[in-house]
Amino acid sequence: MNQILFVDSDPAALDALKAALEDQPTGWHPTYVTSAQAALNLLANRWFDVVFTELRLPGMDGAELLERIRIQHPSIIRVLLAEPLESDELDRAISVAQRFVAKPWDRQTLVANLQSVLGAWPRTDNPLVRTIVGRLASLPSSSSTYPRLVNVMAQADATIDEISAVIASDPALSAKLLQVVNSAFFGLPFKVASVPQAVSYLGLTSLRALVLLSTVFSAADSCATVEGFSTGRLQRHSLLCARLARSLVIAPRSRDDAFTAGLLHDIGMLALAVGMNKRYSLALRHAERSRRPLAEVETSFLGTSHVAVGAYLADVWGLPDVVVEAIELHHDEGEASEPHRDVVRAVRLAQAAAECLERGDHRFEGLDLTEEQRDRIDGEFSLADAMPRDKEPLLAI
Repeated sequence: MNQILFVDSDPAALDALKAALEDQPTGWHPTYVTSAQAALNLLANRWFDVVFTELRLPGMDGAELLERIRIQHPSIIRVLLAEPLESDELDRAISVAQRFVAKPWDRQTLVANLQSVLGAWPRTDNPLVRTIVGRLASLPSSSSTYPRLVNVMAQADATIDEISAVIASDPALSAKLLQVVNSAFFGLPFKVASVPQAVSYLGLTSLRALVLLSTVFSAADSCATVEGFSTGRLQRHSLLCARLARSLVIAPRSRDDAFTAGLLHDIGMLALAVGMNKRYSLALRHAERSRRPLAEVETSFLGTSHVAVGAYLADVWGLPDVVVEAIELHHDEGEASEPHRDVVRAVRLAQAAAECLERGDHRFEGLDLTEEQRDRIDGEFSLADAMPRDKEPLLAI
């Protein structure tokens, strides 16, 4: 366990890595190679938990290496060691790397990233979850998001607030943005949990490169064959849950965390739609016919659920712990850890209230809401407009 492969063509860089990990925790087993081909040769015969690679390698570069690992060894976590990238390099890197570590790095940053990446493994012992997440090159966004975003960003006087509002309405794009900004590539001393914060730190120039060149939209067509699944419908549900969670959280300082966690709580559905495709259609149809909880049907039909996949995806991508825990527990009656309890409870209640609103239940039958909670929901969202009449409600998810 904890087998780590480093790939860098610069012998001095490899020596620095070795020196940084001389006193590594017990159980870490690093291996060092100088080329992508040498890495592939090793991977053909040995198991590794994570691969760290430099981008600019001779011959096959780091992005191509990570793409091959994505296809051939999807369970392995892929990390890119990179200096500031050009826009075309950024586009390629985002589609294959699950995390980034900026060069030059320091020992503390490197070790912290290793601890975080290796810490994602215990979240699941299901190899299917790791494979589904590992094979993802991108998540499908709603078809309406891209043209809206292009239109806003094409305006010379576009503001961060305007751009953030469009991004924050889309779970897939929000997740990708938070993945990039929370990577060590930006070297921030804390986790960013809100889209406006992420946009501010990334900057409009880099954001344009990310959004306009990224392959985050390329997987949208892969969901067209998933009968019963709609990225647009999921987007509306996720945004409703995000708004309700923000209104229900108790501590004002936790509102951004609650909004983000609510927006991303069902992101595992996007991953399953891309990774399981027609098999996911069968699960969706059965859940609709049987009226059983979708997560229960998913586990029965597929061997895992959108809850498990979503939590692991968020963890591997380096999203804040509070977001990961809220995704993992949004159907679970178990108690969250103390620092995250307020947000987890708010998301859990918000998604249940959102389901009620989507099926036209404005009295929230079956939900034990206090008067204050009802007032907060009413204040955040007009019940008359809670669900457009021409849209189908989501399944109970």
